[in-house]
Amino acid sequence: MRALRHADYHRMPWKNGGGETIEIAVSPEGASLENFNWRISMAKVESNGPFSQFPGVERTLSVLEGQGIALSIEGMPPISLGKARAPFSFDASLKTDANLKDSAIVDLNVMSRRGHASHRCYRVLGGGKIALGVKTTLVFSIGDGLIVDDGEEKLTLKNYDCAIVEGRTEGENLIISGGDCYVIELN
Repeated sequence: MRALRHADYHRMPWKNGGGETIEIAVSPEGASLENFNWRISMAKVESNGPFSQFPGVERTLSVLEGQGIALSIEGMPPISLGKARAPFSFDASLKTDANLKDSAIVDLNVMSRRGHASHRCYRVLGGGKIALGVKTTLVFSIGDGLIVDDGEEKLTLKNYDCAIVEGRTEGENLIISGGDCYVIELN
């Protein structure tokens, strides 16, 4: 288990040039927007407009800060996302337009390229036990003081830090306490 610290994340322009993204982790390490297997990032969305399209990619979006965002995704009814809503998954190749509900938001974005990787993202409130067994698990802290315990060591995370756990076998667990987080499972 190792920590990924918010202060060390990589900043880069959006694929469509409309803003800036903060890349938390990518596989393989150093992969570009065209050849990643999976990618986790955050972005501040400050205005209405189109999302970048990623052919062959599944995307899961969660709102971390702000009043929320409404998505118009090609071929789907409009969807409204806010901090209280569960992460929402959709096909990143579809034309998607975003409208802010009030002011800017910060989102958590998880993407995996079909045929190379898959992912699941869910929120854990107040802590709990997380079963391991997937190739990679990330615990993304939403608040200061989150403790992640793998039975051998404990990491204390600040807001937007991550714990990353790789290569564990089925039956091992993480114990999460002291706050809220998103758990991202990657295969």
